[in-house]
Amino acid sequence: MQTQHKTNKFKTIFGIFAIISSSVAMAPVALAQNDTDYHTYVGFVAGQASQKAGFTEVKGAKHDRTDKAGYVYLGVQMHHNIGAEVFIASLGKAKLTAKTGDSYKLNAVAETLENDAKLTATTRSYGAAFRLQHGISDKASGFLRVGFHEWSRRYKIVDGEGTDRMKKSGTDALLGVGMSFKVSENTAITAGYDHFKTGKDDVRLTSIGLQTRLK
Repeated sequence: MQTQHKTNKFKTIFGIFAIISSSVAMAPVALAQNDTDYHTYVGFVAGQASQKAGFTEVKGAKHDRTDKAGYVYLGVQMHHNIGAEVFIASLGKAKLTAKTGDSYKLNAVAETLENDAKLTATTRSYGAAFRLQHGISDKASGFLRVGFHEWSRRYKIVDGEGTDRMKKSGTDALLGVGMSFKVSENTAITAGYDHFKTGKDDVRLTSIGLQTRLK
């Protein structure tokens, strides 16, 4: 398992490097063509995420799937329709509050509690994506994000016997759609929906954000 995780992590880092390299490689072409659309930008989004976090077949316990979430990103606009981004995300928590006798499955493993317990799953990730953008008007545009991310989910289980911790991680795809609205020459407000695959589960993030053109 450790070897597989290291392999996935290497693939993610290599993929990020490949996307950044392709963006840098486009610079001489854009400059030679006097493409004024070529620039770098930075932004962040914040909103609400929903995730099962591996909890299924919950009986009796309270399963809270939603939490605050968001990510920060750095991008390169290579063409007026194509950009590439790297990001770091905090994808929120899912919580399970259970009493003695309640049951659930965690990552397909069945559990029946002998003590009251509180379980928390916290998900984080980093990755890269291509961004395909299409102008709708002078100030509004729609976009599609397609990429991958290295994610980790940390579980904390607190019951009458103490505290247990475990971790699950992997590399998976992500897909996002959204709208961008220019409020000035270099600043735009964004609204979006992102779907982060996390193994057999997923995280769905609805957000608003702010993006600034650097140069």
